[in-house]
Amino acid sequence: MEMLGNQKKSQNPLNSKHNDKNIKDVNDQVSLISKALLELTTLFLSPNNPNHPIINPTHQYCLKILSSRLATPNLDQLHLITMIQKKLLTQDNQSKHSLRIPIIMKKIEDLNSLRFPTSILYFLMTIGKSKNEPAKYGNISLLNLGLSKIQKESNIEIIKEPSKEHADSQKPKASVFNQYYKPVSQDVIKLTESDLLRDLLYVFQGINGKYIKYCEKEEKFKLDNDVSIPKPTRLLVDHLCKLGWLYKNIHSSFDRYQKTTMGLFQQSFISNVQTELKSYYHLIAVLEANLDEQLENKEGFVSKRLSLKRLFVWVQGPLQRLRVIGSLLDICQDKKGGAILSSIQSYAVHGDPTIREFIQELLMKISKPFYSMLHRWIYEGELDDPFGEFFVSINQTEDDNFWKSKYILTVEMIPSFISINLANKIFLIGKSLNFIRYSCLDSIFKNSKGSKKQLEYGDLKTLELSIGEAYQISTKHLLNILFNRYNLVQHLSALKSYLLLGQGDFVQYLMDSLGDTLSKSAGTIYRHNLTGTLESAIRSSTAQSENPDVLKRLDVRLMEISAGETGWDIFLLDYHVDSPINTILTPQAMHIYHRLFSFLWRLKRVDHTLSNSWHSHTTQSNRFKSAIRLKMQLHKCHLLRNEMIHFINQLEHYILFEVIECHWKELIDKMEAKDCDLDLLIKSHDQYLSKIMSKGLLYTGTNHTVTSKLLNLFQIIFDFDEVQKLVYDVTEKELLMVSGDLLRTREQDESIQTLTTQIETQSGLFKQELESLIHVLAIHPDQSLQVLSTRWNFNEIYSTI
Repeated sequence: MEMLGNQKKSQNPLNSKHNDKNIKDVNDQVSLISKALLELTTLFLSPNNPNHPIINPTHQYCLKILSSRLATPNLDQLHLITMIQKKLLTQDNQSKHSLRIPIIMKKIEDLNSLRFPTSILYFLMTIGKSKNEPAKYGNISLLNLGLSKIQKESNIEIIKEPSKEHADSQKPKASVFNQYYKPVSQDVIKLTESDLLRDLLYVFQGINGKYIKYCEKEEKFKLDNDVSIPKPTRLLVDHLCKLGWLYKNIHSSFDRYQKTTMGLFQQSFISNVQTELKSYYHLIAVLEANLDEQLENKEGFVSKRLSLKRLFVWVQGPLQRLRVIGSLLDICQDKKGGAILSSIQSYAVHGDPTIREFIQELLMKISKPFYSMLHRWIYEGELDDPFGEFFVSINQTEDDNFWKSKYILTVEMIPSFISINLANKIFLIGKSLNFIRYSCLDSIFKNSKGSKKQLEYGDLKTLELSIGEAYQISTKHLLNILFNRYNLVQHLSALKSYLLLGQGDFVQYLMDSLGDTLSKSAGTIYRHNLTGTLESAIRSSTAQSENPDVLKRLDVRLMEISAGETGWDIFLLDYHVDSPINTILTPQAMHIYHRLFSFLWRLKRVDHTLSNSWHSHTTQSNRFKSAIRLKMQLHKCHLLRNEMIHFINQLEHYILFEVIECHWKELIDKMEAKDCDLDLLIKSHDQYLSKIMSKGLLYTGTNHTVTSKLLNLFQIIFDFDEVQKLVYDVTEKELLMVSGDLLRTREQDESIQTLTTQIETQSGLFKQELESLIHVLAIHPDQSLQVLSTRWNFNEIYSTI
């Protein structure tokens, strides 16, 4: 070890001498380069006057350029040869030399004495450009390197600097270098980095500093123009001032929010933004403490703890957050409720994972009032919304229909992370709970299953499962109450049996009992008399075995009387409904039932009239054989009546069986479906009535013409019945004349002739009107109505052209 130590000590003087020699060689080389550069500068700028004042600053500037690290273009050999050849081809008398370039390049490579032949050739090519073209080395002009203060002599030509119109990529780097590091005059203010840092900490809090102040005109914090700092530093300060501008705007937004009445969602939003700003305040406090400690220790300009560049890096995270917060405050200014959450949610779809996580954390905190309201609504049916921010609201207008009118779904308030289908389920859950409590008078039921689950933003799967469970439980319980406790299906069946005339024996007895009474003038009809007949019809038919709750709801109703009307025109059967059944059997639905009853009652009356006419003809046909003079008239009446009976039987069968019974089966199937809820039940019942009206030829749309033709045919049948009664009366007189009990008169002959004309008239009217109806139904889009027209004209006795 000692030998090694002695050996090292003995070597140290030699090493010292060797280093001194290297340093001397380098200095000699630098002196030679400087001397050669001075000669080149003098030769180029002022060969006649070596002492010209322009030579020394140009020489110093050239040394500065040589000592810098400006990039040399990276060119391959083949590309360089091509460039030189193109240049020679563009010059006069030089094209023949372009062929020698590859050979010269090969010889240079074989010498092995040049370290960078490509760079040297590129330099020679650059300085060898024409006089009218500025020589450039890479992107740097060799003859114009930003010497704006050097004046040229009249006999010296200096190539002008490229115009400012060129792109930044074409601007000389040396010129840019000069602009950044131009000499400082004596009148400007000189600052240390600590002074700038101190001012920036004030700016970060929205406060004017000593040198950096807020410019109202430009609406930004700006460094005083008298302050002299390099341009990169000034740009860095401008970037840092954006943080103060954002903070100032955020505080201005707070003031705007406080001037308005804020709801729970807005309060939560502002509160969480202020909480987020606490970390920003903490950062400023740490920076200020760091700066104070740095100044006490009297550290230099380049601090290991805090500098402008380090500050710029440290505030990038807060800068992004404040930028996002400022944008959120602006877009949420005039919004409330779910619209606020939707606006913030739109920022969650962001490419920057940092911003995306920040928005999701913010939404998780802001959405707590929303999920609290949602929890109470789906599990308790309570709407805890003092500022009207939830997407379910109470309708202040009074309406008897609790289900349809009590609550309103506001689509604009639905947050974007909740689909419209899920929102409808949420709406139905709370509505069902309140309907059970207030309309069905069941205050015991509570949807307690799953009520302990915590709902929060981001856990959409748990939310959907909770909503699905609550929806099934509340819907199933509500339908059980309607079907079992309030016998909804039984009430609908009673309407079909009595108002839609499905109970045949009851309808027949009622028709027979009321026939004479209803044939009187409408002004002589009294409701209490008809009520007694209704009760008799119930006791005399199978309706007596009906549920007493159903029977006590049946009643008689008389419509308003018009001139010339009879009891048939004003009579109605009514069915009283109350809550909660009136949710399905609304006044509008009952009005449709009354219209259907009025039409079907008239159809039954026509059928009853024809049945009585047929019965009279059957019982008296043997007696009427002796009235030979009226044989033809009786036969025509018999034929016409059979046509009418066929027409009415087919129409009755179609309406009562193919229309009412078929659609009743569809309604029952929909009510028994697993996914049925009260809204679907109401919709299915409305469709049931609408289809009966449409296919039952009573719809007021395209079938209005069909309905009017049917009513005309009914009236023709009634008129025919009156004619047939006259025929029977005349036939009775004819029988008396044949037996000799009555003398034959001329009036009898005129009556027979008149009856013949009336029968022909009624037959022609019936045939004409029925042919028109068959033609209309034959081209109807509904296939069942086309089949009905075929039944009426199965033997093609009626013309349809």
